[in-house]
Amino acid sequence: MEPGAHPGVHLAEHGEGPPRTTVSVSKVEALIQGLAGVEAARIVLDDRGAVREIHVLADSSRSPKSVARDVLSALHARWGLAVDRRRISVAQLAQTSPRPKAVRLRLKQLSITTDPVRSWTEVSVALAPVPPVDPFGRPVRDREVPRGEWLGRAAGPAGGDSTTLRLAAQAALEALNQSLVPSHGFSLVDVARVSLGGYGLVVCLLHHHAARGEPAVLSGSAVVRNGIVDAAVRATLNATNRIFEVTVRRNFPQSDQEDDADVPDWVGDVAAGVDPRGLTDDGPESGDLADE
Repeated sequence: MEPGAHPGVHLAEHGEGPPRTTVSVSKVEALIQGLAGVEAARIVLDDRGAVREIHVLADSSRSPKSVARDVLSALHARWGLAVDRRRISVAQLAQTSPRPKAVRLRLKQLSITTDPVRSWTEVSVALAPVPPVDPFGRPVRDREVPRGEWLGRAAGPAGGDSTTLRLAAQAALEALNQSLVPSHGFSLVDVARVSLGGYGLVVCLLHHHAARGEPAVLSGSAVVRNGIVDAAVRATLNATNRIFEVTVRRNFPQSDQEDDADVPDWVGDVAAGVDPRGLTDDGPESGDLADE
């Protein structure tokens, strides 16, 4: 074998005479790793280049017997390679409950309209899911992440900053609530502008309502960078994004499941003020994801 060459699997494992063709071990392992339920695969050859052992690491979605049968069928169908079933060993990973996919919202569009004649103010907010990216920051397609956007509006008599802050938060919550299953929702308790360490912040207090249990109290904050209306929306997202990822299920265009079956059982515990996952405020501020 030439230096650097991949070891080859003999396609004629049985019979007399030298085999006519070989295929690289890496190609055989790649085929096995592409089978349903397979996480990894390694092949061990004997001195003749025949398959001595095939080690397969699989998840718990299929039985070891089914995985082994698929390996045999795939090798025979692709290359006509016949392997003794006893040479295949399958190890399975322990079954674990998958964590809900992280889905967060970003502020896509914000507008405020004031009618001085009627002394009336309206705030419109458009929210959209944050597009998933790969480890290199490149956008990727994910069928489990909802597409589109949700629009919320809130209007009322024109007033001071406190009135404008409430309208902004209410508009954001109206947009957000459209994305939730019917048994979940957020409502505004209060929102205010505060000063801390020489910086202006908007702080909001919300209730998270679920199918069972008392409403959970949530809080969020955002630094005032582009005005108090923008900060009020970002503070609302800062509060809700922590549990939004496990309650948004209603408007998934790619999914036919649109009821509470999509929501993990422990979401009700969140509503009761208990969070088994220990969700925190770690990570970038939600408002930083807003479009320029």
